Amino acid sequence: MRAINWCLLKRVKTLLIFCVVVGLVFCCDARAEQVYPFQGQLNLMEKKFAFSVKLDDASLNLNLEYKKDSAYKAVLSVHDLHTPFFEMTTEIQSVVNVHQQEDHISGVSGLFWSQYSLIDHKTVPEMSGRFDFKDGILRVDDVVVGDFTAEGSVDIAPPHHLDAALNFEGVDVAYFLDWLSGERKFTGTGLMTGVIAFAGLPSRLSLKANIESDGGYIEELPYDRMVLHLQGIYPVVDLTNSTVTKTNGFSFDLDGTVDLSDKTNMASQIASIKIVPLVKKDNLQSEWILKRVQNRDGDTSETKYFMKKDKGSGLSGPGEDDYGVFGVERKIGF
Repeated sequence: MRAINWCLLKRVKTLLIFCVVVGLVFCCDARAEQVYPFQGQLNLMEKKFAFSVKLDDASLNLNLEYKKDSAYKAVLSVHDLHTPFFEMTTEIQSVVNVHQQEDHISGVSGLFWSQYSLIDHKTVPEMSGRFDFKDGILRVDDVVVGDFTAEGSVDIAPPHHLDAALNFEGVDVAYFLDWLSGERKFTGTGLMTGVIAFAGLPSRLSLKANIESDGGYIEELPYDRMVLHLQGIYPVVDLTNSTVTKTNGFSFDLDGTVDLSDKTNMASQIASIKIVPLVKKDNLQSEWILKRVQNRDGDTSETKYFMKKDKGSGLSGPGEDDYGVFGVERKIGF
């Protein structure tokens, strides 16, 4: 009986570490050591375990119940947990399998799904996925949340290094606008596709994002195509090599910096983004790329309007170039 109880205690310890790290790694300040009060109950006869911990303004409640063989049912309730990106409340249910190798536990794995989920106090689609916890690394994959899929890993040992990628396709532009703007509502339609990657520590996450959208509008900006490349240390990101093609055919570069955490001033931040016409100049001519379209296969077509410089006509003032020829060029690249 003692040997059975000792084995059960080792399993509970492993499961406890696995479940609690999910919440701890997303605390706001992972650089400093934190002390959190907790309490729990262990019933060896019924093979049940209950545990709760207080994390600043948030709380985690874990219930484990032995089912059969090495399988457990786990329910993790999360209330008002502040992550680097949002505030979360949810209940995560899971079937957890404990893997043993000889006389020690080599890891745990299983499936999970959520219910009653709120992000920033708003109802959101529920999530589901698979997980694996081994050698101090928690890995999740096949995670599905509405139109989003995700995968990633996090190191249980401080400072909790994180690698994750969020993929999405056909997500409504309005969804992103609501998340960006908070109380200030932006109007927009269209569908977005892309990937957002995170790497680093919870307190200093590197963010890279590639987002595309065809045929939509944001506020008073209708567009045929929009391509956004963002990178930086969250929450401050820079727009780099980003373009938008308006429905009238004119193409522009987008240049600016956005603090994703400053939702109160998001409208002024977006207004401060520079919209620069795509213009190329050399000693012979100036080119305006008015329309650029790239399909999913990577083929690109451009419509250019250009004016050839003529230094000999004498129609312009001293030091100025004359423009003698106006032309149109359409180019299709593969």
